[in-house]
Amino acid sequence: MKTNLKSKVKVYSMSVVLLISVALAGIFMQSCTEDKNEDYLDNDIINSLEMEEYVIASSDLKHSLAIFEKEISKVDFSKLEISYDKNDKKRIGLPATSVGSVGIEDKIQIFNEKKEVLLKKYPQLASFNLEMNKKYIQQCIKNSLNLSGRLLELGINYSQPRLKGGTVENYYGEDWYMMTSFMSIWMNIADYVELLIVAYADGSYTIWIDDKNDEFHSHITLRHHINTNTYTFSGGGNSSTVIWIAHTHKYSSSPSDADIDDWGETPGLTRYIYYQDSFYDFF
Repeated sequence: MKTNLKSKVKVYSMSVVLLISVALAGIFMQSCTEDKNEDYLDNDIINSLEMEEYVIASSDLKHSLAIFEKEISKVDFSKLEISYDKNDKKRIGLPATSVGSVGIEDKIQIFNEKKEVLLKKYPQLASFNLEMNKKYIQQCIKNSLNLSGRLLELGINYSQPRLKGGTVENYYGEDWYMMTSFMSIWMNIADYVELLIVAYADGSYTIWIDDKNDEFHSHITLRHHINTNTYTFSGGGNSSTVIWIAHTHKYSSSPSDADIDDWGETPGLTRYIYYQDSFYDFF
């Protein structure tokens, strides 16, 4: 009897897709019926390392699955790899340089391990409905800078908390490396727009992404205190004096005409351009 290997592999790949889709539909499948107070979220769970690692593992699995589906569509089924085990039993596999390199099996195992660890520490999660699970995951992403950065590496951009028509993320002096790492990742995402960095006299920083930003221009509204010729930025949630601001450029370290116009509207305030992981003076 002739075996249609292409058909079998396609059926296998679709089975993997279906199984993973079911697994990722909610965190847990034991129960989805218990009602919870929707206004209450347990911060211990939200901010736990176990929840963070679970979200990373599930997102990584989704990302790998998308690659898996794309790669399997390009497989030349006339060149499947044939090998034999120690009992001389034939084994037919997919080319290691394509689908095999995605490591779906490993990602599934890691995902299941992280889920088991999370459930063991917080068994109450098993009784939450899908909507409640979603809220916990979303809040965990919003609270974790490390998680936001890891998801950006996968091309997943979850919006941070929004204030006054933009996205804000606050950092402190010891978080400088974390902030610049976030920016470095941001420069390479598919839906990149310029972001602004605001530095304060108290040693903290704010990343600000206005809803009007695009790939070549950024927007910010600063309050000018004329008597002292200083500036503050209420949108960042910090009343400290702004000592400098910078914005990202993807293609050049030189200011554009629009940048120069913006610079002229904030006399006395130092501005920089962030380009290729470095800060450049305007002039």
